[in-house]
Amino acid sequence: MAAVIFVKRLRQGFFNYFGLLSPAQRRFVAGVKERGGHFYMIHGVSVGEIKLAGAVMEEITKRDPDAYFALTSTSPEGFETAGRLGEAGRVMPLYFPLDIPLFWHLFFKILNPGAIYILEVDIWPNFIIAAAVRKVPIYLLNGRISDKTFNFYSKLRAFSRSLFSLFDLCFMQTLEDKNRIIALGADEKYCAAAGNMKFDTAISSAQPSKIAELKEFLKINFGCRDYDLVLCAGSTHADEESLFFDAAAAAEADRSADEKEFKVLLIIAPRKTARAVEVHALISGKSALNKAAVFRPDSQVQSGGVAAFECANENSGDLNSRVSGGRKAIDVLIIGAMGYLTAAYSFSDAAFVGGTLSTADIGGHNIIEPAAFAIPVIFGGNIRNFKDAASELLRSPNVFMVSSGPELKTVLEKFFDSAKKSALEAQNRYLLDIISANSKVTKKIFYVIDTYSD
Repeated sequence: MAAVIFVKRLRQGFFNYFGLLSPAQRRFVAGVKERGGHFYMIHGVSVGEIKLAGAVMEEITKRDPDAYFALTSTSPEGFETAGRLGEAGRVMPLYFPLDIPLFWHLFFKILNPGAIYILEVDIWPNFIIAAAVRKVPIYLLNGRISDKTFNFYSKLRAFSRSLFSLFDLCFMQTLEDKNRIIALGADEKYCAAAGNMKFDTAISSAQPSKIAELKEFLKINFGCRDYDLVLCAGSTHADEESLFFDAAAAAEADRSADEKEFKVLLIIAPRKTARAVEVHALISGKSALNKAAVFRPDSQVQSGGVAAFECANENSGDLNSRVSGGRKAIDVLIIGAMGYLTAAYSFSDAAFVGGTLSTADIGGHNIIEPAAFAIPVIFGGNIRNFKDAASELLRSPNVFMVSSGPELKTVLEKFFDSAKKSALEAQNRYLLDIISANSKVTKKIFYVIDTYSD
């Protein structure tokens, strides 16, 4: 799998790695220049950061109707997400060049961006120096400084002071992040604790077409559109899928024999969609399983306006979409395509967010996203990437932090009890209040940028 990802990166980003553009990208740039457009560069490591670019582009376009955007990323997922953002013809996705001065010289000579916006944290010294030398404004948005980054640059005092002083403005997520970047050398006058921009992007709704695709897939493969309980595990890692299923199965097994039979659907969206078949193989051996299927729409074939699906029985050997069956209580939908997680959250009764209970030190994924759909949210203790957001969300009585599989099972039991489930749903309004109170961060940031630029 690693070899496949490497080949994909090389094929998509070969020219970009050397600070150059592919023939199609050169034509895009030439067209922008002919129209008198202005380029702005926005950089994010991967999908989570690139999603923030949509709100950034919206604010820039309000101020400059002739704005065009070079969105750089370091991952295939980020590259593909960048290609789906913004108005058609306004965005050019790129792979981030290797951090070598010559390559940055070529890159800036071709694009000549009016400003650079770095999302969250991806600090490459030669890139920042090359931009500063050319007097291109550099803004750090939604910035955070991890323990690892802080400890590394703290050992290079003179270098870090020189490097971090080159940022024009730093908008950090928390006061702690602000204090850390100042300690590393950023000018205190140009640093602010602005909040988390992901509260802004969480407000965007799921695409109705993608919701319809998922529900149609459920009808075709499971013969069911309506479940009594839908639980979603989003952005999961290798050791979390089994933990989530086992906790749900144990909670279902403990239900009172007097209660009516539940139709239960578990949705699992692995962080790496390429792992979908691997997850299917893992889940297919579970004793509580009724059916499991991998959702992977064929983007090349359309039928009646809805994506066509390659679907086969487990024994057919078809790896694009696989279904296994039994006579148990739980169906499992495994999402093997990018861009469908928010659609899954939109019709779920509760969500577990991955990267938070994994034995790997992930630091957590976006816990704000499911909260925006006003559904109970569950996450593990490894949540350093969203530490302040977690503190905010935990003010709601239907947000839960767990530290183990047994604790996850205890929380999930609440959803298998009709009375407790209804009580939790009655608290959903608190989540919307929290989202609303922490939003409009991007607008506030650009108000400050406008003031700084005048």
